Amino acid sequence: MNQYFDPTLRQLIFIDTRADPLFWDQHWRRYNIQKLYAQNSSFDLVVKYTKKFLPRGSRILEGGCGRGQNVYKLLKKGFNAQGIDYASQTIKRVKKHFPQLNIQVGDLRHLEIPNGYFDGYWSIGVIEHFYAGYERIIDEMARVLRKDGFLFLSFPYMSPLRKIKARLNFYPLWKENPDLQKDFYQFALDADQVKKDIEKRGLTLIAQHYLDGTKGLKDECGIIKPVLQKLYDSQNSAMKGANFLLSLLFSRIAAHSLLCIFQKTF
Repeated sequence: MNQYFDPTLRQLIFIDTRADPLFWDQHWRRYNIQKLYAQNSSFDLVVKYTKKFLPRGSRILEGGCGRGQNVYKLLKKGFNAQGIDYASQTIKRVKKHFPQLNIQVGDLRHLEIPNGYFDGYWSIGVIEHFYAGYERIIDEMARVLRKDGFLFLSFPYMSPLRKIKARLNFYPLWKENPDLQKDFYQFALDADQVKKDIEKRGLTLIAQHYLDGTKGLKDECGIIKPVLQKLYDSQNSAMKGANFLLSLLFSRIAAHSLLCIFQKTF
């Protein structure tokens, strides 16, 4: 995957495979849906923060639900959860195994949902995949949330490590190029700009958490990537523990993603 720095927008541009519905259908086809749903984790980000801010029975939407496992977990915990994604074949596969799940094909930029319908909205690694920008997506996020509802938003961002590398010219500069643009995968976004854009729509940032320090470190430090990749991919309990500690240690400087929690104030 090639990375470029856009000095105007102060963000990275990742070029690899275009992240369109066909890509996600092919990507998720590799996973066994039933095994995925059977997995249990003592630390589940979505369940943890949903329970912290919202009571059981709350209406939750996951925009960009993919394989639907978060909708499933929230449903099991007593939330009225549903999901929307544009990868139609993936939704079809999930519905075949779990017809009780309320997931459907849709466009996050044009939701057929009444104003203020949801108590919570989860968006995990979605807004960075739209080359034309995330404006219409966050418009809809704000519209479908009720007053005092919560938005849980995660995205790859310009960590301090990435900012240092950009300042030292470690990334080639981005120039508009149709041949490269057609292979656009994602951005690492300017977090301050994302927060401003969300707050302009009547939501207030109330918490943020740094995610995946190990991934951010391995992806940006090529010389040690092979070692960290083995640690990151390992299913061994001891290695998982080491990965967790390393991620925690380097999260503030090298986290790959940021989770921002907003509350709708008007």
